[in-house]
Amino acid sequence: MQFKLFVLPLLALAFVAAAHHLRLAGYEDGYTDSLDVEHQFGVDPMIYDTECAKLSANFCPTYKFPRKPRRGPFAIVPTKAGYKCLDVRGGVFRDYNPVQIWDCNGSVGQKWVIDRRYNQIRVAGTNFCLNTGACSPAGTGLLIHTCIQTFPGHMWVYKDNRRISTRWTNMCVDLPNGSVVNGQQVQIKVCDVNSINQIWHFRRV
Repeated sequence: MQFKLFVLPLLALAFVAAAHHLRLAGYEDGYTDSLDVEHQFGVDPMIYDTECAKLSANFCPTYKFPRKPRRGPFAIVPTKAGYKCLDVRGGVFRDYNPVQIWDCNGSVGQKWVIDRRYNQIRVAGTNFCLNTGACSPAGTGLLIHTCIQTFPGHMWVYKDNRRISTRWTNMCVDLPNGSVVNGQQVQIKVCDVNSINQIWHFRRV
């Protein structure tokens, strides 16, 4: 009897703690990252966890993508429009083809993976990287380009505030004027913690 009296309260406490922990997977805007939930359940779906946000104000303490592998690919989705995706224009994979916003449709041009070795965001199954050019000014449109391991314009970090930032400058992936019209090319702009136009989620597809 004493054993039950001791163990049952502990089990109840563990249940409450677990429930509280799972609720942390939901963001304040109501979005729940499936990768967080799966990780909490001990599932290892093998894509690079983009939510290194719990660790530091930078994408990771060493400015690198997280070490835990997870299965991809994934869509990159603006918070303000969960039905829109980062898209390679026309699904054409060639240097300097624009990266735009388009209705999510599961096409190859909307599937991305992370190469954590070089901090690159690549189109899944290709050698094309999300590209901003080297030391490009605010307002520069994003393109794809053949991946170059050491090129600064191909290096990205995912910040604690869910912004995708260039590795070496304070520029973030941005929706120009907040537009989510199909065909709107995305750009880089000085990172602004108050701008919802710079908040992105990685959603497994």
